[in-house]
Amino acid sequence: DWLCLSLALEPPISWPTLESLITESSEPPRWLVHDLFYQGSLICLAGVPGVGKSVFSYSLAISVATGTPFLGLPSSRGRVLYFDEENGPSNLPTYFRWSWRGCDCPDLSTLGINLRLGQHAILKHSGAWAECVPDQVGDSRPNLIIFDSAISCFRDKDENDNAEASNIINKLRLIQTATDANTTILVLRHATLTHDQLTGEIRYKQRGATNWL
Repeated sequence: DWLCLSLALEPPISWPTLESLITESSEPPRWLVHDLFYQGSLICLAGVPGVGKSVFSYSLAISVATGTPFLGLPSSRGRVLYFDEENGPSNLPTYFRWSWRGCDCPDLSTLGINLRLGQHAILKHSGAWAECVPDQVGDSRPNLIIFDSAISCFRDKDENDNAEASNIINKLRLIQTATDANTTILVLRHATLTHDQLTGEIRYKQRGATNWL
């Protein structure tokens, strides 16, 4: 199914020659948000519950959809698809209003055109998330897709299973290939505080399978 989707949306892959890989000069990164997120990347954003991952991500989505600065950094305007499977019906509008005001209330008409926000769209879908997402993406070719959060969107049976994590990551990369190589994907994940018994250092650690690292 994924191969068929890729072939339907993209021309046959042109394999680069080894010579071209060595001799061609590399292009500078095409930034989604300058000096922070580059186009075509797959990013994990991890944090403890309640730290503000969703507000951060809503602000990012609003900034990209309207082409306004994010955290004071220039952003490239583009289409955004936001899957919110984490927040309840009361939290989502509150977080979204906070983020919109925090972004200096950008133009709502532009926001309405470029940002598609779905609450529990995957949960309401009759099939698996890997079937739902291509249906929602369609031919819109989003520049940014946000999954809030991994455990709610992908519904993995065991978040500590590296094989399952690899399967999810591979499907996400196929989504990028089938839509646009410049599509950036942001996945929100939970983190925990850990204590290093040797150094005594307390640090945050992304929860679950190490393959997400």
